[in-house]
Amino acid sequence: MRPSPGAVIFDCDGVLLDSERAMAELWCEGLRAAGGTITVEQWLTRITGLSGFRQRVRDELGVDVSDTEWAAIHASETAALAAVRAVPGMADVASATPVPRCVASSSGLERLHRTLATAGLRDLFVPHIYSAEQVTRGKPAPDLFLHAAASLAVAPAMCVVVEDSLHGIEAAKAAGMRVVAFAGGSHIVPAVRERLARAGADAVAEDADALRAILGF
Repeated sequence: MRPSPGAVIFDCDGVLLDSERAMAELWCEGLRAAGGTITVEQWLTRITGLSGFRQRVRDELGVDVSDTEWAAIHASETAALAAVRAVPGMADVASATPVPRCVASSSGLERLHRTLATAGLRDLFVPHIYSAEQVTRGKPAPDLFLHAAASLAVAPAMCVVVEDSLHGIEAAKAAGMRVVAFAGGSHIVPAVRERLARAGADAVAEDADALRAILGF
């Protein structure tokens, strides 16, 4: 991962927040109630990291969810996220980062600010919290990461992205950035870990300490 990065771009869910497993279970339960057939592993490997959930669920899983069902799932998600916590050690990694840092996530801005605040991480990143809502195309397109780099005034080639999803890794590489696959969240089941290792990341970090060593801070 040398030379040292000029900026570090953190994904949110599954990297900073240990939320992906709970959210996957919640969404799978809601989609099954809506008539879909999906496992947590399928969600984590096919949907995690993407923006435009409703269209993605329709395209990737063939599940057409009604407005009422969608609202019910979102309400359950909001309630669950009220107790979200940071991935162990990631607050220390973020606070120790000596170069510009930001969050760049497929989640909406309001949700990002709310959940990061709940986990005690928001103040480490404001005002540099960016959402796929702010660009034309979400991950796996590179738009969000390029927007983040431009906002930080750092060349894409000098940025390192920390991601936990295949789609996020693809987006970072398309943006011309180095990327660390982060496998420290509770949602990283063996199948996801295996796919991350093959996804083309420049390094794989098993936890926050390993990530900090890779970044060199």
